Amino acid sequence: MMVEIMSYSDHVIRLGFAFILTGFLLLFAGSFLGFLSSQTSQNASSESESEFAVGGFIGFIPFGFATDRKLLPIVMGLSLFFFLLWLWLLFR
Repeated sequence: MMVEIMSYSDHVIRLGFAFILTGFLLLFAGSFLGFLSSQTSQNASSESESEFAVGGFIGFIPFGFATDRKLLPIVMGLSLFFFLLWLWLLFR
């Protein structure tokens, strides 16, 4: 029986692919839920107001955009959580 020993860079590459795949899945799920909610609303003919927020890190610099002030702290908190999770997984 042979045990495969992965190098540090292999772990980082797999982690990067996992984060990219998670991001695409979240974007797809959010788009699908937004479409579904627009189709099943009670007043489909009237204008509906949707809110969104986007956040993340470029290097160590955080960024965030939101259409509602209540959403920005939530998305920045989630971004910080995933950044800390990434650091923990990277240095464990």
